[in-house]
Amino acid sequence: MSADWWSMMSLGLNQPSITSTAPVETQPVRKSAGLAFLISLLVPGAGQMYCGKIARGGTTVAFFVLSVVLTVVGFSVPDSTGEEVLGMAMLAVLVLYVFSFLDAYYVAREINAGMDSLVDSNNPRVATTLNLLTNGFGYWYLGERTKGWAAFIVLGVVMRGISHAVGNSPWSLLLLVIPCAMALDAYRIARQQLAEAQATLPEVPIQPSVPETRLPSAIPVLLACVLPLSLVGLAAIGLAAPKFNPVDQSHAVVDQQSNPKRYENITYGVRLLAPAGWDLNPSNKGYLISARKGAGCQVMLIGQAAVPFRSLAADVDIFTRDMLQKNNNFRKVAERPDMLGNLSGNEVEFAATFHGNEIIQRYLMARRGMALYALVTTMASSLQSDCEQDITWIRENVHIQ
Repeated sequence: MSADWWSMMSLGLNQPSITSTAPVETQPVRKSAGLAFLISLLVPGAGQMYCGKIARGGTTVAFFVLSVVLTVVGFSVPDSTGEEVLGMAMLAVLVLYVFSFLDAYYVAREINAGMDSLVDSNNPRVATTLNLLTNGFGYWYLGERTKGWAAFIVLGVVMRGISHAVGNSPWSLLLLVIPCAMALDAYRIARQQLAEAQATLPEVPIQPSVPETRLPSAIPVLLACVLPLSLVGLAAIGLAAPKFNPVDQSHAVVDQQSNPKRYENITYGVRLLAPAGWDLNPSNKGYLISARKGAGCQVMLIGQAAVPFRSLAADVDIFTRDMLQKNNNFRKVAERPDMLGNLSGNEVEFAATFHGNEIIQRYLMARRGMALYALVTTMASSLQSDCEQDITWIRENVHIQ
């Protein structure tokens, strides 16, 4: 690819004209751009400190740590507020991490070229980062107050309205287009301001070129591209996965009068039939539907988002280990392949003793797309002969699209 393309993507002044103008420092202390890059990969902000940019590096590491803490908090709060905090915090972690190693790498090169003092006043990387994380603060940093006010007021309202309209659907990823466009605009303005500042400096004879760094700019730039694309991909997978917490029963149909009784939820493409002697009970907490016959036979259909790129066998193995660790009185009896309605699955059978009664519990798991379903059967061993035939019939009459 052309040098101009790499210059555009680098968010820094990667252009030959730097060496043809009067340096701000006649004999700059050289810094290793590769070392600055590697240090920032390990500790965000440390590479900038290594280059002497103590305030910028300290600010970067402080906000990075704060974003990591908010990410942990977002994971621990199981509601929409937690999801919103988590989304913003994870975005900040990624942007600050990428900014840290890109800025450290290019600051070292600018120091070696004697241009760091000039760039510090209108740093394209700082302006870009501010516009990615805020509503127009990058414009304020560059002295573009009109654009700063417009972005802060207008875009803040617009993005909030769009966010409420699209919710957690995959369309919410389009919200990233607005801050990305503002970031590119801030980058353009900063580069223009730097070009104007450079034009005021007297030209001096070009010195013999000295290799700036052994680390080519393609490496940090490619890493800066791969990390956001990976996060967007993971976010798209997460948004495309069905949501079971809480279970959406708004379009569910429960027919207790028909024979057989019927539960159908078009949101998840699930249908379950039960014999006439069973009672159906839908729920939005923890399971889609439960069916009960008397006090000794129960079937429950549970759904959850599946972990991408993990096999059903791995899901069953992880679940089994977790089940045995958390329930000391449970013991594994058997594991076998079986059918959950129209889906191939694996069933794990456990046995336990409660108050002198032997209980049998089976988990028949199957995957469909981004969802993992489990049909949980619980019955007293003394009633197994009465329950078994009906449970087998229910299992055969589950349909998942």
